[in-house]
Amino acid sequence: MGEFFHGWRQKIGVVTLLMACVAMAGWLRSLASTDAFQWNLKAFGFGVVSMHNSVAVFIGILDEPFGWSFPEFISGGFSTLDDQFRGLDWRWGFAGLRFGRDVTPATSAFVCVTAYPWVAIPPTLISTWLLLIKPRPLIKEETAEPIPDEGT
Repeated sequence: MGEFFHGWRQKIGVVTLLMACVAMAGWLRSLASTDAFQWNLKAFGFGVVSMHNSVAVFIGILDEPFGWSFPEFISGGFSTLDDQFRGLDWRWGFAGLRFGRDVTPATSAFVCVTAYPWVAIPPTLISTWLLLIKPRPLIKEETAEPIPDEGT
């Protein structure tokens, strides 16, 4: 078993497989419950909310506590992340991945909301490629040496 972990591909493949497993566990858990984490340090805040097949990450400068609290999520105050973030100024969105800003007098926050497949499937595919696909052998191109003159 120790010989399997000699190359960098196998080591990175196992790390991405673990990341995919954690994302898949979060995806399945979000179908049944709501999880939230918020960290505040004076005027700076960071948080992650996972619910209803979606995950949201926000980072912001806060003059006061963020405009919503996690007990509202847990008690069922919001049915989806879209309900929570409907007042944001969405800057970009594509296939379930959205970026927006919440600019109010008390908050300047950047928010990213995405469906869990955007989080779980890419590391799964990368780890599959790294662990199962064998690298092609390196082909060394030989240079032809000049033929020596017979007269010398």
